[in-house]
Amino acid sequence: MSEIEPQEIDTMLRRSFAANVPTLSNDFDERLLVEVHRLSRPLDKFGKRMIFGYALIATIVSAVMMSDQGLAAQTILACIAGPLSLTAIGAVVGRAMGQRRS
Repeated sequence: MSEIEPQEIDTMLRRSFAANVPTLSNDFDERLLVEVHRLSRPLDKFGKRMIFGYALIATIVSAVMMSDQGLAAQTILACIAGPLSLTAIGAVVGRAMGQRRS
């Protein structure tokens, strides 16, 4: 691999900084909300299984990676159980708040 000369880096940076800054259209937020609302629907049985499977695999891979980095089992457990417990608490509180509004 050849080295890049400082002048080449300078030229490349000047070209990059001179380019127009990309912007979103004025109605982007509204269009995004309409599309998200259109696509949002409750998950079916297959969708729930897919999400659960993904979460399970991600948890296992995370635990293995943390273990490979030399973290203690207690630390790994805390790193995994902490967010899971907060998610469970959030779900319970969310359901309770939803029932209260009805």
